Amino acid sequence: MGSNLSGVTIQEAYNLSHPAFELDPFEDSAIYFGREVLLSKVLDYAKMSKRQQKPLKLVIEGSWGFGKTHTLNHLVVNKYMRELADGVYVFLPDLSGKENPFEGFFYYVLRSLLKSGHLRQFSRAVRDRRDLAEVLKKEAGSFVYSAIYGLTNPELGAMVERWLTGERLLKSELKDSGLSEQMRTEEARELLSSLGQFSLEEKKKMLLLLLDEAHRLQNITKESPKFHEWSTEFKLLLDAHNKLGMVLAMGEREAPVTLLEMPEDRSRLGYRWETMKMLEDQNLEEFLSKLIRYVRDGWDIAKDAPNEPTKLIQDFVKQWNESQSEKTDAKFYPFTERAFRRLVDTLKRAAPRDLCKAIDDVTSLDEVVRRRIILESDVERIIAIVRELDKVRRPLKPGP
Repeated sequence: MGSNLSGVTIQEAYNLSHPAFELDPFEDSAIYFGREVLLSKVLDYAKMSKRQQKPLKLVIEGSWGFGKTHTLNHLVVNKYMRELADGVYVFLPDLSGKENPFEGFFYYVLRSLLKSGHLRQFSRAVRDRRDLAEVLKKEAGSFVYSAIYGLTNPELGAMVERWLTGERLLKSELKDSGLSEQMRTEEARELLSSLGQFSLEEKKKMLLLLLDEAHRLQNITKESPKFHEWSTEFKLLLDAHNKLGMVLAMGEREAPVTLLEMPEDRSRLGYRWETMKMLEDQNLEEFLSKLIRYVRDGWDIAKDAPNEPTKLIQDFVKQWNESQSEKTDAKFYPFTERAFRRLVDTLKRAAPRDLCKAIDDVTSLDEVVRRRIILESDVERIIAIVRELDKVRRPLKPGP
């Protein structure tokens, strides 16, 4: 490999199919391991909701790096969830507490639904079917009806998008559009309810909003100037009569999320409140084993299994074992077996992102790149990095 290693990447050094060990919650969303129990619960909740013809309402909480964003994005593409729901990922903003519900919530939801294509799909159905058009007009009002009808009109589409995301239109633009100057909060909520109803009745599956960073709603308190509006909207959104599904992912928070944790609101969620914890014991070992195979060999999504190791990997393992006492094989490489066992047995618990970052850092060291394998003597460095990263994580305050 030569003495100058500055230009060598992790991917090149260890013949990986993936650039590094840290996973991207968006690009790597098709794979999901280490949290199978949580995934099974969410799928069960979705099945129950479908059988009851009620939308899924669920909170998932956990600290930074525990996999909440990855979980939400996986629910969009998971083949079993796709039979039950159309998932739409929504990233919620930082809130000052002064925003009204449209500015702090509905804007981001509608923007995501425009990006995902669900609103345009609804528009085409409304244009084709008079019965849907009449229901929408009755339930959400004439302005919302005009917006959805006009969304797929090439001449009106751009203006309708601006209206749907809360922009105030000029009076000179409104002629023959059927729109008001600006969309109101209650119109946004009724549109979402109508869209959820359309998905259940016509597509036979839920429309499921996957709301990331929902702990930021903690800034909407009883002292907020628009709290009454927020409280009203969330009561209506969480009610079973609103046919829109919601999964809210919450990280660490310094105060309760009043909109979700007041008794009357908590009762609407029931027991569907799941907590993500650190990976421990068997889950930690399973996560690390599958991480190695995914990053090194790639993954066959159809079979939900890793690809076979490449010949480069097989040849390196063979050559290494012929000359070294600390052995490896296709299950553990780029770890030796002793390194793998030492890491799992000593670390015992870790946040997935912390573990991935620590492995990336150690596999990037010159001496490790030079030998192209992680030895048992390298493991203490990985553990030290994981524990240092864990120091910055505040304990989660107990949920309701």
